[in-house]
Parts: sequence; C-alpha cells; structure tokens
Amino acid sequence: MSVSNSARRKRYSFVATDLDGTFLAETTDMRVVPTEDNKSCFKHLAASQTQVAVITGRSCASAIEVMDSIEVDGYVISNHGAVIRGPKGGKSSRPVLWTNPIPESIIERVVQHAEKHDTAVMFYTHSGIMCTGKFDFSAQIPEGFPSLAAWFTRVGEPPVTQEGDPAFEHMSESDKKLARNYAAAQHQKRFHTFAEMLVYIRTHGVSVLKCIILAMPEVIDARLQDLRSSFSSSDCHTMGPFGAYYEVTANNTNKAEALRQLTKAIGKTIDDVVCFGDSYNDLEMLQEAGLGIAVANANDAAKQAAKKVSEFANHDSAVAKEIRQLLNEGLL
Repeated sequence: MSVSNSARRKRYSFVATDLDGTFLAETTDMRVVPTEDNKSCFKHLAASQTQVAVITGRSCASAIEVMDSIEVDGYVISNHGAVIRGPKGGKSSRPVLWTNPIPESIIERVVQHAEKHDTAVMFYTHSGIMCTGKFDFSAQIPEGFPSLAAWFTRVGEPPVTQEGDPAFEHMSESDKKLARNYAAAQHQKRFHTFAEMLVYIRTHGVSVLKCIILAMPEVIDARLQDLRSSFSSSDCHTMGPFGAYYEVTANNTNKAEALRQLTKAIGKTIDDVVCFGDSYNDLEMLQEAGLGIAVANANDAAKQAAKKVSEFANHDSAVAKEIRQLLNEGLL
C-alpha cells in the first residue's frame, strides 16, 4: 500500500511510534530494545526540533525507561493512551499533561470478576502497579524461554508473583530475584486481599489507568466473554485476549484520542502526526493520524488501517527508514 497523492502533499511535524513490534526489536539474548538506527533517527529528529513521542500499552515506568534509553526528551504516552507525560525539560520527572482513568465503579466490577474466578489482577497507576490475587506465571512461560527471567526480560513488564504466593515458592532463585527486582523497579505494591486493595484505592485517591486480569489460555476466551457480558459498550473498553491475560481501560481510551489531546495542547492537530504501529491497539491512530504507517511485520488489521505499509519490519529499523524517506521527500 502506498501513500496517496493528497497525503504526500502534507508536511508533518510530529512523529509518534508504538514500541513493541514497531520501534523495538528482539536481540539474540531475547531482550527487546530499540534498534540503534531507530535511536539515532529519533535523536536527529529531536535535534532538528521535530517533536516526538513513544505511545504504548506498557506501564508509565516501562515507557519512560525506553524513552530515557534513547536519550531523547520527548512525550511519553502509556497504558494504551490513558496518560500523557510531557518532556522533563531539565526537571527530575515528567509532568502529567492529560489522563483518562477508569471510573471507580468499573474497578469494583473488575475486582468482583477476578474474585469470582479466583484469579489475579494488576492495576496500573501513575506511580506503579498494584496487584492481588493468585496466578501461576510459571505455567504460561512460552516455549523457547528457559525461565521466567528470560520471559520477563523480554516483555519488560513485572511478574505479579512475590513471597507468599504458591508460584513464587516453586520458582528458581534467579527467578525469585528477578521478581523482587521488577517489583521494586516498577513500584509494585502487593495486597493480600481484593478488599484491602479497594480500600487503598479509595482512601488514597489512586487513579487506575489500566487493569490486567490473568487467566490460563484454556479458559481465557470464556473469562473475557463473562467480563464483557457484565458491561455495556459505553462503560469501558476491553481488549484481548493476549496469551494469558486481558485488559480493561476507561471508555474512549486509545492512542488516537491521546494524540488528539496532546496535539491540541501544543497547538497542532492529529493531521500533523506521522505514526507507526503493528497491532490492534494501534488501529485508531493508524487510521486517524495524518500519516499512519504499519511496519511489515504488523498484523492484517493494522495494515488495513494504515495509509502506508512499510516494506521493512521492526528488526529492519522500519521507523528510521520511513522517517528518512519522508525527510528526503521534504514531508517531515
């Protein structure tokens, strides 16, 4: 799919990229990191005063870690677009510019659902991750990964298991160390009961940006359908299943809405944006941005939504290659 003539006449001034499967690529030791070419290209854009953003379903801390690793002080949009953080601007932290938290009534119903199925939930907040319930992560390590450590090093997100859980006690010492380190790095707060966590949310005024509910693959489709049957389409947004979990965000949380909010705040429009993506949570922004580009390894839905499909995959540094072509054509 090529860019239409009308799209080619537009000069863009803002670049936003998804992370996993798009800007990041897997290394030989199973880590997922930015390619050197993508890092270099983003640094060049920032030096030329082109504004940039990473936009991801990852947690705030995980998304900020990636942005910091490429040494560019851009915007960070995380949790599928539920929160926008601005550049540091020489300060120690990134300011929250906009957020779309999940209503408390929805959180309560998610907890009821998790209790009903005796599973675990993870609530992603501005400051970290809160979790409770039971789940054996070691039972869902994908084939080809020698340990829980290898799996979580790859996905960049913390396990919910910790001391006291049956799964934790059966983990290797290296995996236990990993779980403890991730819990500390991601400011993970563990609660003994669902009720305890709900009380903490209410009394501390915690904004929950995204919920993850865990389930084994053999029951996950039925669990997700059960959750969806308890909500109307206007209550919240559900996504999944993704392997061994599914997700809940506030209604109207998506990457396109976050880009609309951000560009409006900085005197631009979403038409000024070039964005890159590969999967279902990128569909709205690929459709609505001025130029949405799907990488070659994107799924069919993302390719259909995009205005252009790159001939390059994430491991080929597709983002950098497409940006350089736009620069050469005077479109960026």
